[in-house]
Amino acid sequence: LKVKANYFKFTLKCAIIRYLVQVTPEIQQYHLALYYKIMRAASAQTNEVFKIYMPLNFVVYSPESIEGVEWTSQPVEVENTQYTITLKKSSIIDTEDRECQNFLGRFFKVMQSKLRFQEINRKYFDPTREYKIDDFRLKVWPGYSSSLQVFKDQILINIDSSFKVIRDKTALEALREHLKACNQNQEKVSEEMVGTSVMTVYSKKIYRIDEIVWNKNPTDTFETKTEKISFLEYYQKKHAIDIRERQQPLFLHKAKKGAIRELLLIPELCVVTGLSDDMLRNREVMTALAKRTKPNPEARLREAASLIKTLNTNEKIAQLLKDWKIDISDEPYMFNTQKIDAGNVVMGTKGNSGRRLEYPWETTDKLQMKIQDVMHTQPDILKLAIVCAERETDALNTFMDNLREANKQYERPIQSKPEEFLVRDERHWDSWERVLQKLDKGFDSVFVLLPGRKNDGMHYDKVKKFLIEKVPIPSQVVLVSTIKAGKNLRSIINNCLMQLAAKLGGIPWTTNELPFSEAPTMVVGVDVYHKSRNKSILAVCCTMDRNLSKYWADFRYHNEKQEIATKLEELMEEALSEFLATHKRVPSTLIIFRDGLSETMMSTLGEHEVKGVQRAIEKVSPGQKINLIFTCVNKRVNAKFFKADGNTIDNPPQGTVVADKITSAKDFYLVSQKILTGRGSATPTHYYILHNDLASEDPAKTREVIEKMEVLAYKMCFLYYNSVGAIKAPSPIQYAHRLSNFVGDKWRDEIRPHEKLRKRRSLYWI
Repeated sequence: LKVKANYFKFTLKCAIIRYLVQVTPEIQQYHLALYYKIMRAASAQTNEVFKIYMPLNFVVYSPESIEGVEWTSQPVEVENTQYTITLKKSSIIDTEDRECQNFLGRFFKVMQSKLRFQEINRKYFDPTREYKIDDFRLKVWPGYSSSLQVFKDQILINIDSSFKVIRDKTALEALREHLKACNQNQEKVSEEMVGTSVMTVYSKKIYRIDEIVWNKNPTDTFETKTEKISFLEYYQKKHAIDIRERQQPLFLHKAKKGAIRELLLIPELCVVTGLSDDMLRNREVMTALAKRTKPNPEARLREAASLIKTLNTNEKIAQLLKDWKIDISDEPYMFNTQKIDAGNVVMGTKGNSGRRLEYPWETTDKLQMKIQDVMHTQPDILKLAIVCAERETDALNTFMDNLREANKQYERPIQSKPEEFLVRDERHWDSWERVLQKLDKGFDSVFVLLPGRKNDGMHYDKVKKFLIEKVPIPSQVVLVSTIKAGKNLRSIINNCLMQLAAKLGGIPWTTNELPFSEAPTMVVGVDVYHKSRNKSILAVCCTMDRNLSKYWADFRYHNEKQEIATKLEELMEEALSEFLATHKRVPSTLIIFRDGLSETMMSTLGEHEVKGVQRAIEKVSPGQKINLIFTCVNKRVNAKFFKADGNTIDNPPQGTVVADKITSAKDFYLVSQKILTGRGSATPTHYYILHNDLASEDPAKTREVIEKMEVLAYKMCFLYYNSVGAIKAPSPIQYAHRLSNFVGDKWRDEIRPHEKLRKRRSLYWI
């Protein structure tokens, strides 16, 4: 399979020499601000030694060689002290060294700064190409993200399109809306708004809100270099802007670098960036945005190549490249790779045939319909309850008619007639609570038909919490509005029954020829919910059967000051103990897919977590070998791959795996989803194997293990029961993500599922 990637060759045609910088009198390495002041003061002298050079921390890089071994400047005065700098020739930097990547990354950043784009969170945006979506009061800034990576035999620049959405709503308007929604609770408003970004209307610069300063307002004063002045006076004098609301609080932005480390902003003079939750749920808004923010493969690759052309034709940048003898190709990097096969979906036995239903995942027409059939492992639903508002009996009757047909389709998992419970006054939670309390008498599951709109069912959070903590039975919520709409209702009810079966411990489907399943294996998904300012939620979801489709899961609340590794150790000790109790032995192989660790976090947090898992293994299975494979999974990557078929650029087929050219011996990219024409560009998922007990001194054998991991990762993308087809990451990760977010998004207070649910080994939260 021939593919193009959004990578471009960066060729260094000369040796780069490292010079160590010594400052006299000596200053500490962390005094970088002072160091750069001294370097600027001595720049006139340095320019006589080098025509071309670049300082980076206490090192100077240059393609030029000085006479002799070192050079010392004449004294320069900085902050009332006389300093000299000495440059000592050290060595030529190795292109395969991390230092070379740091230098080239700095060089590329200098190049980008000359384009005068606006930098936001390490991405660059061009406000001059702003696009307005007037119907929804939105603006879109096009831009790009970039990184420079050094591989064994080449240097490549990765460039990908990026977009910044700005709302035509002031931050003061947003602040007032949050205050109203939170009943004027300032602490809750701070939780909602801190961490979001705003853009100042007078400078078009974007800042992160790090704190809301409730005890300050625009009438307060601050000191400039020349005077003490109020914010009201300053903005009138500096920007000719009259601030209307004098009692609004201020936003505090804490800069990580620069002379000004703290900046107070006026909400009235800022607009909100990003999308609100309501906008994310609005199909019309998302469709309008997608036309701009989801370019097709050809447009996406063309945009990346055009940036390289801009760099090469910009007068200042072209001179910089010439001085350093650097070439950047504007042709996307092309190479051969391969596609792996997803295999077949495996379901239950239909009738008396004795054979399981099987269909190829990738080529079966109307798979969505065919998969709504007898399940792989179908639980008996012995006593089912249906709870509905009394005034919605028509919707209840429609639901029951469709449920009876669905039950026939699945060959009658519901063993007896469901019992109906009506809620008289649905507006009040007490009415629902009284009815739900009755389910504590032998019911094994419940359908709850709730009034309300999508993602906002009436009393949804309270119903779920009650059925998790007080009356521990699996539940499936169906909106009355969905039933009344009638569109695709039979298919929806089929899926609801399938999900309820999964919540009871059933297995709707699995997939054939799963790698590692020839011996007892546990596959674990790990995800951390970080939305809360003070607490995170660590969730794990672990397979407990040979088909890697039956799960044990749990979560832990985690304070900022605690190590995640400690909580992961606790959870893995429990999970391995459960496996041991079930199978009378521990797994031969333990495969962990850890979501959310960036490249910089892998070597620190990742290694701590590996050690935590190893301690759990030792506790449960002292002296008995369990082979651990710990894999970091990153769904947010800038790498994109495109099928290169003649002059046509298209998305690669699902199952495309890249494990060469732009990877090491420990990682690979996988395109698991099929992207339909007109739906944008495929984004691969990156897998990095941080720890591998099955690795061998023989590279070929190690490669075999990684190839099995590629196939396992792809096949497990098809085992998520909330959708038919592949998702972006293996299903245990998505189940762990759903569990951590289910707990974190719904309830501010800590909750603990009832022991009956925790021991059920089911997906009660999906």
